[in-house]
Amino acid sequence: MVKLKNVKLKRIIVCAAPFILLALLALGALFVVRFITLPECFYHRNLHFYCPGCGMTRAVEALLKGDILLSLRNNIMLIGGLILGASYYIGYISRVFGKSFRISFIYKPTFIYSLLGVLAVYYTARNFIPAIAPV
Repeated sequence: MVKLKNVKLKRIIVCAAPFILLALLALGALFVVRFITLPECFYHRNLHFYCPGCGMTRAVEALLKGDILLSLRNNIMLIGGLILGASYYIGYISRVFGKSFRISFIYKPTFIYSLLGVLAVYYTARNFIPAIAPV
């Protein structure tokens, strides 16, 4: 791993890298949505159940169009993952700038296990409740 000695350069990289990465991911997602036909989900086609990833492509497409509610309807993990990732990033960038701001509850194992439990219940329930199934 490369150690950066210049503190200003490290701060610039830490601030700019996620935005550059998000822009590249958005461009890649737009390319996939417009020009590539993805295969149907193996689990849904054969078992007639929604897997945890079902609806993720439609969620990304809805988010790129600005429809947050439709994105949440298709797969809640996308928006939740973005919020959780942003929370971890805010904690990291505050350490880089010498501050000690941190959203402490997201680092506790209780929160992580609770989140995994809620997601397991949600992904199971959306197979039986049509109102929360992907569109």
